[in-house]
Amino acid sequence: MERLLVTIHVVYSFLKRFPQWVQTNFSSKPVSGDFVKKYNLWLQDKRDKHEEDEVQPDPQMTFFSVTLCFSEDDIFDLFQSFNSLKDQVYSKMELILVAISPLSDEAKSVINEKIEHLPFDVFLVPKSKNINQVALLNRAIDMVRGEFIFFMNAGDVFESHTLFTCRKQLREYSACDLLYVDEGIISDEGEKITPVFKPDWNPDTFLSVNYIGSGVFYRTSMVKALGKFDPTFPEAYLYDMSLKITDTSDHIEHLSEVLFHKKASVIVNLEEGKNAIENALTRRRLEGDVIVNKVGAYDVRYRLEKENDKVSIVIPSRNQGKILDNCLKSIYEVSSYKNYEVIILDNGSDEVMFFQVVKKWKEKLGERFKVIELNVPFNYAKINNYAANAAEGQYLLFLNNDVEVLEPKWMEHMMQHAQRPTVGAVGAKLLYPNDRLQHAGVVFGVDGVASHAFINQSLEDARVGDWVNKTANYSALTGACMMIRTALFFEMGGFDEEYEVDFNDYDLCLRLIDKGYFNVYTPLAVLYHYESYSRGSSKFKDIKTMMRYRREKEKFEAHWKHYIENDPSYNRNFNRELEKIFEPEFR
Repeated sequence: MERLLVTIHVVYSFLKRFPQWVQTNFSSKPVSGDFVKKYNLWLQDKRDKHEEDEVQPDPQMTFFSVTLCFSEDDIFDLFQSFNSLKDQVYSKMELILVAISPLSDEAKSVINEKIEHLPFDVFLVPKSKNINQVALLNRAIDMVRGEFIFFMNAGDVFESHTLFTCRKQLREYSACDLLYVDEGIISDEGEKITPVFKPDWNPDTFLSVNYIGSGVFYRTSMVKALGKFDPTFPEAYLYDMSLKITDTSDHIEHLSEVLFHKKASVIVNLEEGKNAIENALTRRRLEGDVIVNKVGAYDVRYRLEKENDKVSIVIPSRNQGKILDNCLKSIYEVSSYKNYEVIILDNGSDEVMFFQVVKKWKEKLGERFKVIELNVPFNYAKINNYAANAAEGQYLLFLNNDVEVLEPKWMEHMMQHAQRPTVGAVGAKLLYPNDRLQHAGVVFGVDGVASHAFINQSLEDARVGDWVNKTANYSALTGACMMIRTALFFEMGGFDEEYEVDFNDYDLCLRLIDKGYFNVYTPLAVLYHYESYSRGSSKFKDIKTMMRYRREKEKFEAHWKHYIENDPSYNRNFNRELEKIFEPEFR
């Protein structure tokens, strides 16, 4: 490699392609001057806390390689990037510049003068005719000596403690193959205007939207072993590389600190992203279609491996015949998937209409309709566990009797995820009868122990609509409509019956996560939920109920404190107030 004596011109189209995860609301609402001020004060506070950072001598100090693309028109931005690299507390790094087009002699002189003052080696990938940017970046990859490589553009900047903080993380997680950090957005005027807070590693969310973006440190040996960047992805090459690494590696780490700031520009090549996902499915030997949905996210429609597996729909009920009849009618008339059985768990019904409804549906569905009696005090976990023992299906679908199916393929949409060996529970989009949102995943640490994301919010709100129309991993899902493989449910020991009414569904979901499974919310399965019609909605209708709820809440808080404090699907820097869910909180 030659020391940089000449410099370069980059026409870097990725600068025109702002990461898709920002476009689809992993950032905040449109920013105000007061917001920007608070954000920058928060960033400064973070810097101040790192003032005492000191690099200790270490024979195994991580060596970083940074590639930086720029054009002559970007010289001011280039120097901003230079300054952020020069200011690193931890400076065991090299910089590789990639030339796309020639520079004037004047520009070369100015840039070379700046380079002489940088405290690390700088190398050049020279411009070659008929070689595109991705091919030139591949030449840069061939040159790198660092253990980890980071790709940035003119105007992108690190915080002064970025490499120091990442090096600490990589020492703690030495097997890490991909480390991504939270990002910030820089305006065209160079002002840091808003953060982009990301969840921890959520593979299904990542197939919906490239939420890890470009703030990524890749293990160099992995990048080289995978053949470097694919030139057929001139704009989505980072997404494609991240998908390739996550094909085979589980060693993905996230630092929930804003350590990288990127110039803002909102154009996304959705078609390239779609092609990258399709290639990933092929490599993973998964069959399915990739569709770009109305909010610019990807819907991966997996093919059912066994198209005739039976679904056992478990519905606990006590009286409320009219409500139950509406539920059963919607299942029967709306559902396109026909290989299901219905198991009604009669928990002490004494209403004439209930028995009339049961008789009606027994005549209509025949052997596909079972009624099991368990006349005990209401215990949601116990009665569902009891009913599950009578299930013949390969899938259990726990369903409240106060729901109404709206989407014909709701079962297929849930099964396509539930069939996958990496998936635990699968949940649906539930709406109130006024079409406001009831359930689109559960977030811990919000509004106390946990809350449904965007509960009672209007889908007409663009921000809400963008969030809830993505397939995503959540730590928990409501048991009002939850699917799980039957064998897995019994392997997990079913619902914990000490949670008689509340938290039993959340507890099961967290036990699944602890076993290495991912819970999936799909927006494609849509139902109305007439919440708690059958049992009432108040947790505190009497002293006994209040004491029971308190007991279950205290048990849950004690056992799952770490998830309540740090939900892996909800960045720790997001607000904990329900009304401000998924909004930054600078604390």
